[in-house]
Amino acid sequence: MEPKVASAFGGGIGRKGSLCGALTGGVIAIGSRHGTNRPISIEREKAYSLASKFYDQFEKECGSVLCEDLIGYDLSNPDELQAARDSDVFGKKCVHFVRKAVQILLELC
Repeated sequence: MEPKVASAFGGGIGRKGSLCGALTGGVIAIGSRHGTNRPISIEREKAYSLASKFYDQFEKECGSVLCEDLIGYDLSNPDELQAARDSDVFGKKCVHFVRKAVQILLELC
């Protein structure tokens, strides 16, 4: 079960086809571990550097960072959303992207 904070990441942020939820969640994980609440930019550099590397590696290994490109469906269109569900794209492709994001995070952090 996913944490409530990540519930709306699916479908590229509320089914808009934008940034993959696995990528977005990974950036939150980096911030949780390496971020700071202080407004001092030097303290944020490690998180920025890791997030940049994570983004680049995810894009390189998965072919895109955009949900719509990754799964091949426009989830904002009800017909395509249903087609995506019918094809089990979430079970077939999204699981792969989540695993890849975790693998990259483990290598970086």
